[in-house]
Amino acid sequence: MTVIAIFLCLAIYTPLGLSAPPNTTILPAPWPEPNHRFAIPLDFEASDQIRSVQFLKGEEGRNHLYFLTETSNLIYHYLLQGEEVRLLNKIELETAGPNRVAGGAAGMFIEHPGMIWLLGRGAIWYKLNEKGEVVEKQQYDLFLDEDKINDFPFFYASVPAYQINDKLVCSTNGSPDFEVEKVGIVFDLKKQSFDGVLDKENYFKGWYGDYNAHSFAFFCADDQRDEIYAGLPYSSDVFVFNEDLRLLRKEEVALSLIEKIKPIAASKVRMDPIAQERHAARQGFYYELLFDPFQNRLYRRAFAPVREVQAVKDVFKKPYLLVYNSGNFKKMGEFPIPEKYNQFKIFTSDQGLCFLNQNLYEQNENKLVFDCFEF
Repeated sequence: MTVIAIFLCLAIYTPLGLSAPPNTTILPAPWPEPNHRFAIPLDFEASDQIRSVQFLKGEEGRNHLYFLTETSNLIYHYLLQGEEVRLLNKIELETAGPNRVAGGAAGMFIEHPGMIWLLGRGAIWYKLNEKGEVVEKQQYDLFLDEDKINDFPFFYASVPAYQINDKLVCSTNGSPDFEVEKVGIVFDLKKQSFDGVLDKENYFKGWYGDYNAHSFAFFCADDQRDEIYAGLPYSSDVFVFNEDLRLLRKEEVALSLIEKIKPIAASKVRMDPIAQERHAARQGFYYELLFDPFQNRLYRRAFAPVREVQAVKDVFKKPYLLVYNSGNFKKMGEFPIPEKYNQFKIFTSDQGLCFLNQNLYEQNENKLVFDCFEF
C-alpha cells in the first residue's frame, strides 16, 4: 500500500480531548492457530491485489465470496460450500457504453448475490447485476459549497462499507485538494441523500494533517443493534452512533502499547507529509474497525510505536489486532499480527476473521490462501 492518506460518516459540536490512557490489564497474547483455511484459485488476470472483498452467508451452507481487483475492472464471485471453492462468475467492468463505470470502481458493496453496488469516480454509485449490466445509478455531490466538501469515501480490502437498512456507512481518508468539513459518510440509497458524520473542526482540531496517518476516519456498523462505530487514528475511543447519527456514547478500544498521542499541532515546526507520517509512527496510531456479526466481535487494528522510521513501510512495522466483545465492549485480547499475513487483506466470515497468507501466495501465485481465526 502506498504512503498513506490514512483514515470517515452529522456534525457533533462537542470538542474532544486527547486519548485517555489505554487499558493495560490485558497484555499482548500469542497469535492463535487458524481454525480454518481455504484457497481461492486464480486465473491469469487475478493476483493478490484486491481492492474490496466481501463474504456473504448463504442457505444450506452455500456461501459466497466476492472480490474486486485493485485494477478496478474485474469482479470475481466464488461459491464456498464445505471444502469446495468454485468460481461462479467473473465480471469485466465495461469502459464504454451504457454499462460503463466511470473511472473504474473505487469500492464495492454486495447487498445480496446478484446485486452489486460499485462506487465510481465523482461519487457515483452503480448497481449492477451478475451480467455486469448497470440497472441503477445514483450520483452524489459531496461539495457543501464552493470551497468545502464532505470527505471522500475510502475503500480497501480491510476497509469495507457496512449496511444499516437502506444506508451504506463508509470510511474516509482525507483530501489534500479540498477543505474538508466533515469526515465519514453515510449514503441513504433509498432517499438518494448523504450525511457526513464527524465535524472535522471539533473532532480533528490539531490533528488533521495534509494527507497522513492522522487524517483517516474509520467506520463500521452493527445492523442488529442499529449502531455505527467510528474510530479515529489518534484516539483510543470508539464513538457509538445510532442510525440517525446521534452520538450515544464513547467506548475505549485501546492498545496497551500506545500512550497519550500528541497532535501534529503540538509541534512548533511545520511538518511536511513525510514528517507527519513519522510523527504518527513514533507514537503509534489506530487503524480500521471491523465488525464481525458471526462472532459478535469488534476488531480494531493498531500500530505500536516505531522509533526509527526510515521508509514508508516502517510506519506499519508493528501491527496489532484488538479484539472486543461488541455487546458490552469487554476486551478479549490484543495480538501482534505475524508478518506472514497481509494486514491489509482482511475480512470477516462465518469461520472467523480471515487473513491472506502472503507467504503462501508468494510460493504459489495461482491461488490465494486465507487463514481464519476465532478469538
